[in-house]
Amino acid sequence: MNPRSPSRVREPDSSPGSAATRLMPLLRRVLRRVLRRQSLLALAPLMLLAGGCASYLSADVTSFHQLPPGHRFAGQNFTIEPAAEQKDSLEFRAYADLVRQALIRQGLVFASAADLAVTMRYSIDSGRPVIYGYPAYGYTSFGPVWGWVPYPAPGGHVHYVWAASYPAGYGVIGSSYSQYVVYRRELRVDITDRRPGGKGAKLFEGSVMSEGGAGALAPVMPAMVRALFSDFPGPNGVTRRISIRSDDTPEAEAPQRQPAPLQGR
Repeated sequence: MNPRSPSRVREPDSSPGSAATRLMPLLRRVLRRVLRRQSLLALAPLMLLAGGCASYLSADVTSFHQLPPGHRFAGQNFTIEPAAEQKDSLEFRAYADLVRQALIRQGLVFASAADLAVTMRYSIDSGRPVIYGYPAYGYTSFGPVWGWVPYPAPGGHVHYVWAASYPAGYGVIGSSYSQYVVYRRELRVDITDRRPGGKGAKLFEGSVMSEGGAGALAPVMPAMVRALFSDFPGPNGVTRRISIRSDDTPEAEAPQRQPAPLQGR
């Protein structure tokens, strides 16, 4: 027979040293690499989507206000007064500057000697753990499936052997659990009437509370201040949920970075 003739079928080769036996470890390694690459490709769109999403802060805002008849906040002058423990705090000065700018955007006028006195308090707790579950993925099946498997041989021939293949399935195999820490952040702002006839009456009490993974006030305080004054003075005695884009900064805030002057300094 011509050695270059078309392939011929031989009897199954099941000896321990057969070519199929030697090829199976290589086939398994190739299969694992293909499955791993496919799982990464499936996750790629989700990773891109997560990277392109804006970051929002959700906060609960509550306000109470009581103005004298015929009065409104816009056009009145105000000053920010620190509490005794806040007078030497640089953190307070940074947050007071955010509140000052927010009130100016609402039409109030900042002044050293003013009719309205603004005070503020802020806090963050030590956090609480939150446990959550999510699907665990892995191989749901991994052969073997027996059948005739072709493999090339020298001289252009094709041999067939009775061997096992390993078509692996990939999917949910159980649940995994993890945890993260949630912190509660709060800001309270009060406005008091300092006019001679005002008798020190409270005109506005506002609070904003948010929860999240940021364990410090500084990264979230700009968004919390914007949430508190987003609808100033807001509906009286109503708690509302407000979402603020936390990576946005109002244009009015960008060029003004001087801390608010403090009384008594």
